[in-house]
This record gives sequence, structure tokens and C-alpha cells, in this order.
Amino acid sequence: MSEKDVADFANLGGNLLRIGFNRMPLMHKEPPYEFNEKAFAKLDQILDWCKHYGVKVVIDPHTMPGTERNTSTSPDDEIWHDFKYHDLLNSLWDRIARQYQNRNDVIVGYNLLNEPAARLLPFPDGP
Repeated sequence: MSEKDVADFANLGGNLLRIGFNRMPLMHKEPPYEFNEKAFAKLDQILDWCKHYGVKVVIDPHTMPGTERNTSTSPDDEIWHDFKYHDLLNSLWDRIARQYQNRNDVIVGYNLLNEPAARLLPFPDGP
């Protein structure tokens, strides 16, 4: 996404963007599962552009460790079977919350987990 994209969107009357990071995950999906600082820098830039053009944002990390696809989750994804991925997801959202806690001038929502697709089965010890 470029500044021109945001400007064009605003000029067409758009006022809300859902910013997804499926091609540039905010957290690397392979060990050691570090934050992707390049992706966070891009998000910072997009938020600044959106504020400038009066566009509100919903942040959507879209993909994360424990998911196979970059577009949605699958019932067989490890995120549904291994609690270490829950801890990683929590650490990602902790980082997002801390980093953007004062950006309510532009951020109006968060997509916590894109298209969750866990099987509808009872889980006696967790998800």
C-alpha cells in the first residue's frame, strides 16, 4: 500500500480501511517467531497516511505462527492444537496494544484472528 493508494481511497469517499498483513506478517511464522519490524514500520507509515487523509483503520494481522495459509485458518492448523501458538498470538497482540495504545485518532478496531476455522468439537482442556 502506498500513500497514493490511501489518498485515492479518501478522494473516492472511503473512510475505513482494514489493513491486512497476509503478505508481510507482523510476526514471522517460522522459529524463532520474532516480530517483523519491517511490517511494523510499514503499519506505522500507513497509520500516518490514513490519519493525514482522514481514513480510519482496522488492524488485521491476518496470519500468524501456527497457521498454514496466509489468507485464513484451517481446522488442522497447529494454532488449534498447540498452546505455544496461543502464547505467540498473545505476545503479538500485547505488542500491538502497547505500540498503538495512543493511536485511537486513526485506529477504530482490531481483527483478532482472521476467519477462525476450528472444528466444532468439544475441547475438554482448551481450544
